[in-house]
Amino acid sequence: MKNRFYATSLILSSLLFVNLNAATITATKLSDSQMNSSSTVDTFDEEKISEKQINNINDISNVISNVNITGIGDRDNKTFTFRGISNYVTLESSVAMYIDDIPVPSALGYSSLDMNNVSFLEVLKGAQGTLFGKNAESGVINLYTKPTTKNFKSQAIFDYASFNTKNIYLKNSGQTPIEKLFYMFSFGSKTTDGFTKNIITNTNFDRRDLQNFNAKLKYEINDNSDIKFNFIKSKANDGGTPFKINTKADPFNINNESKDDYLKLENDLISLVYTNKGENFKFTSASSYATQNVDKYNYIAITNPLEIKQDINIKEISQEFRLTYDYDKFNFLVGTFYSDKLKFNYKENQILPTFGNLSRINDLNNLDENLALFGQTRYWLNNNLSFVVGARYQTMKREFDRNLNDFLTPTLTYEKDTKRWNYFTPTLSMLYFTKNNSDIYTTFTKGYRPGGYNYRDDQNTLVPYKEEVTSSYELGYKSYGQNLNYSTVLFYNDIKDLRINTFKDDLGNETFSADEAYTYGAELSINYEKDKYKVESNLGFTKGKTKSFSSNPEYENKNIIDTPQFTANLRARYYLDKNYNINTTINHIGKRYYDPANKSSLGSYTTFNLGLEYKNKNLNTQIYANNIFDKKYNDFMIYTPSNNYYHFGSPRVFGVKLSYSF
Repeated sequence: MKNRFYATSLILSSLLFVNLNAATITATKLSDSQMNSSSTVDTFDEEKISEKQINNINDISNVISNVNITGIGDRDNKTFTFRGISNYVTLESSVAMYIDDIPVPSALGYSSLDMNNVSFLEVLKGAQGTLFGKNAESGVINLYTKPTTKNFKSQAIFDYASFNTKNIYLKNSGQTPIEKLFYMFSFGSKTTDGFTKNIITNTNFDRRDLQNFNAKLKYEINDNSDIKFNFIKSKANDGGTPFKINTKADPFNINNESKDDYLKLENDLISLVYTNKGENFKFTSASSYATQNVDKYNYIAITNPLEIKQDINIKEISQEFRLTYDYDKFNFLVGTFYSDKLKFNYKENQILPTFGNLSRINDLNNLDENLALFGQTRYWLNNNLSFVVGARYQTMKREFDRNLNDFLTPTLTYEKDTKRWNYFTPTLSMLYFTKNNSDIYTTFTKGYRPGGYNYRDDQNTLVPYKEEVTSSYELGYKSYGQNLNYSTVLFYNDIKDLRINTFKDDLGNETFSADEAYTYGAELSINYEKDKYKVESNLGFTKGKTKSFSSNPEYENKNIIDTPQFTANLRARYYLDKNYNINTTINHIGKRYYDPANKSSLGSYTTFNLGLEYKNKNLNTQIYANNIFDKKYNDFMIYTPSNNYYHFGSPRVFGVKLSYSF
């Protein structure tokens, strides 16, 4: 299949290059997803990213309702929960991430991007299988890094905050000596000493060190086509996950871990993107090669101390073609997507130091290959009413091969198992523009997450889990005024074979599937701006429960893990004059449960931020105080039958940020 796909791709790319090359270009920055999606889309340009202090991927939770992005502290452990659908403690997220039209292979790479280098960010909620090539069951995070420029431009950012936190970013772009060839280079460095003290080793658990490098070349073939080469490299050398067992009383000091943890994470993303734009169309060919490597060590202070070493290596290639076309009364988007994990090797060594370093070795190769066809069309019945019909077909093949040495048993080799999943997901929506600058839309779409095996289960067989299917219904209303914009959304997700992950006492994973589950909720967004005032608010409510659970009836009618019932954020800004403003932010996350029986939960918490900003044409200066009342809270936890592990939220942080462009 690979050879046929590559040959077809080459022919299609060549034909489109020849046939579309003579067209005329009319550029627009409005994204395809904004124009074509009848669903909730939140967008942020470079100014808003800085203004809202989106400094890392977790901060998206502070600006969008019904989104919770957390984890146990390491950059390779990120849990994304969109409207109650989550990838809790797994690498395969239900949320897809795109960087410069290229999909990121796994959740390992979601948290290592330098947000100072991002020029545009959008977040789409709900299944997006007819807009993007990579499978996206519950949403998409779509980013574009800072582009090349025709004129010489440079930028320098320096941010210093509490706990010796330093953030440096340098960027330069312009034209090369070669005509029509432009470049962009950027370098970012983020370090912090951390705030969680290990009393025994006299070091901080959550120290962080991240370097990010981005190099771009853009060649303008003619007035309506170009080709872009992009290389992004990130390296993280972090301390351990700042969590400990059964203690909240003193959340910033750890007194039961005799060894320091570490995480070394390295991501490379290389891409080649060809774009051809005309008056009514846009064609994109995006090719990529990505590698992700993790070297991780954790010391777990349980009754019999446990050391866990993990070595993860991923290599993936992908190819995506997209063609959009606009006619008088309708537009359409069609695309193909192919990805092949050339390598996914997961090695885990669990060691019992009190038993002569007795070990359990889990060595797994988990390859997959995807081919998808997707598209949708919007038809306008009149100037006010339009309908969207879309579909996605995807075929996925996975191969599993695990070797397990279980402490006192000899090495057990499992025969390679191969499974294939084929699925079809439709999209239907209606959009109506009213006469008073508002619109109403309703959408039905299906999302899908393929099945697989739980390779972190300590049983002597590979434990399979089922594919997860979500039927999503959304009803929204948006109003646009001169000073006031607001929107409200009602949603309902019907989920078949909901995947639930939890832990055993030895920190091995257990995976269950609820036969039926559901989430429903509402979202309200209000933005008001007049004279010297600017107020932005988002309120979200989500209720998610299991309905039928034949394999574990005791888990029926229970709340879904890591789903806050309420999320809220309020941002107010007062302009002292055209250069100075005072701003404040209130963020709230509601109660969440962390085991399928709902025995363990984390309470709600609210944090307050305060800032003073000076801004002119070239200089932006921010003085800020985050969590100004020094709220002690936990934002994530892991439940086991005998112990709970907590991740601590950031304490009060003071800082100053300078950004200068020239």
